[in-house]
Amino acid sequence: MLRSLVGSEMCIRDSLKWKYPDIRDFLKRNFLLMAVAIEVFRTNGRSMYLVLDSPKARDQVFKQFGKIELPNHLMQVGHEVGKHQNAFAIVKRILSFQKSVTQRWQERDMSNFEYLMQLNTIAGRSYNELNCYPVFPWVLADYSSPDIDLRNPSVYRDLSKPMGAQNEIRAKAFQQRFNDWEDPSGEIPKFHYGSHYSSAGIVLHFLIRLEPFSTFAKQFQGGNFDVADRLFQSVKESWEAASGANDAANLSDVKELIPEFFYLPDFLVNSNSVEFGTTQHGRIVDDALLPPWANSDPQLFIRKNRQALESDFVSAHLHEWIDLIFGHKQLGQQAEDAQNVFYHLTYADAVDIDQVEDAMEKKALTDQITHFGQTPSQIFEEPHPTRFPQSLLTQPIYASPETAVGKNIATVGYGVGQILVKESKLRTCPLHSIMMLPRAEHYIAFWRDDGCITFGQVKDKRRAEVNPIEKLHQGRISALCVTRDSKCVV
Repeated sequence: MLRSLVGSEMCIRDSLKWKYPDIRDFLKRNFLLMAVAIEVFRTNGRSMYLVLDSPKARDQVFKQFGKIELPNHLMQVGHEVGKHQNAFAIVKRILSFQKSVTQRWQERDMSNFEYLMQLNTIAGRSYNELNCYPVFPWVLADYSSPDIDLRNPSVYRDLSKPMGAQNEIRAKAFQQRFNDWEDPSGEIPKFHYGSHYSSAGIVLHFLIRLEPFSTFAKQFQGGNFDVADRLFQSVKESWEAASGANDAANLSDVKELIPEFFYLPDFLVNSNSVEFGTTQHGRIVDDALLPPWANSDPQLFIRKNRQALESDFVSAHLHEWIDLIFGHKQLGQQAEDAQNVFYHLTYADAVDIDQVEDAMEKKALTDQITHFGQTPSQIFEEPHPTRFPQSLLTQPIYASPETAVGKNIATVGYGVGQILVKESKLRTCPLHSIMMLPRAEHYIAFWRDDGCITFGQVKDKRRAEVNPIEKLHQGRISALCVTRDSKCVV
């Protein structure tokens, strides 16, 4: 029997069936800090978070997965993200890239967004687990100006400091708490922050306008939405609360962001017309209020926020934030020095719930873990390397047209419709045709006037096509695309 989860809620299913070719990968995961889960990734981009009854049961199932012949598996054997493993080794083994993900990011072969998603996956974060949801940084600090210049460093937050240290006055208050902390029982160690930057409550706070998160948010609050004044109403107000910009005495909010802030405008709009209530000041909670520079346009806000994430400033400082969340400043003395210590129950080694026999105590611990949030697994023990600066070699041609140089690299006996570099070899196909990925050994041609398509081999030096499929279209086909697995033609 398998249990799929939403936050701390479980759905019992008798069985789930997948074809072996549909499974791309599987990783060991934690659930409420317990080593009892497996996440299965499918080739269609979807995944399932499976929670078993015990660590032993999880390990047995995981071992069986490793024995299955999975033709599309990234690795031929199962793998696990350890807590204190070298980042380059983890990335190379898990993702099976020719170069490590970190190297690709450094060399600007990968965007900041994609790199953060990869790190979140490696560190055990998943869209399927609200308590371990992917975490992203606030990158901007200006949500008041009518216009924003992303080339101006002053519009960005300090990525070298956690959210609790963005405001100097509040940072001193958090440090004073740490210095003065004494637990008579000796069970609770010192901490700067009693709340966390990522938790199920924070995820539901931001996604409350979208289903199924609207329903989950009500369940999380015992059947009703939280009071209107505490709901996500304004991006500016959320930043001010999390950074202490407007109220340095507020020591309860240090939240970071979720990935949706960089690609999904829908979560900012109350498209379902949900009634969230009215604040004490008479404001009806509806669509999220955006900064003036977004012109009340959610798409423009997301586009600007994404541009900020990919900016030169963030690229030059993102490694500092990674050190705090996934790296060497997450634990130990370096975390203390960076003012980056959270309540002990947010860390994986804080408590072994399986060893707690008292039902009431176990429930209390589970509830605390659910509400406090969970710190990602540490994947870097050394300072994270910096990203290489933008150079003429990495600038797009349109930005530096003078760097473009013409050179004859191949000659073919037909008009070329597509060029692809595959395994360091140049592959081409004729005009009005497109290669079939991922192997790129054959192409589909759609040049005929009768709406027919034909198939050819890329290695042929002449146009030789076979197996026509007729009457697909009335008249000549003007455009065609093939999915990456070559199973579907549009």
